[in-house]
Amino acid sequence: MKSFRFSLQSLLTLRQREERAAMERYAQALLARQRAVEDLDAASRELANVWLRCSTELMAGCRAGDVVRSHQHGQRMEGERQRIGLAVAAAERATDLALHGLLAARQAREMVEQHRGHQRVDHDRALNREEQRFLDDLVTRRVAPGLACQAAGTN
Repeated sequence: MKSFRFSLQSLLTLRQREERAAMERYAQALLARQRAVEDLDAASRELANVWLRCSTELMAGCRAGDVVRSHQHGQRMEGERQRIGLAVAAAERATDLALHGLLAARQAREMVEQHRGHQRVDHDRALNREEQRFLDDLVTRRVAPGLACQAAGTN
């Protein structure tokens, strides 16, 4: 009996590699997004601290130059926070693209594996038919001489 050999094994191997690569890209995109979110959180906390210091200085009655400097620093931090917010949005888009790529790669691999399963079922059926023919042939060969002897003895 011949063993099963999938005719598209090289394609299955390729699809598995593509899926692993897509999974790696997705993991990297998730990490990049996480870092961007952490950066945004840190910038938001820093900005809140800057505005708190600025308001504290105002209430304490500091010099006008100090207030202007604090306000300018707060505006710079606000710009930085907005820039990081844009980076978070870009990281979100990259994560979504990587996820779609992963899903497409997984679907392509599953389609080839499904085809492999169908080929395996067909192969197993053919083997079962071949085995059944062999067994039927054995039975026919053993029974036929006995029938011939039996037929000769009854005549």
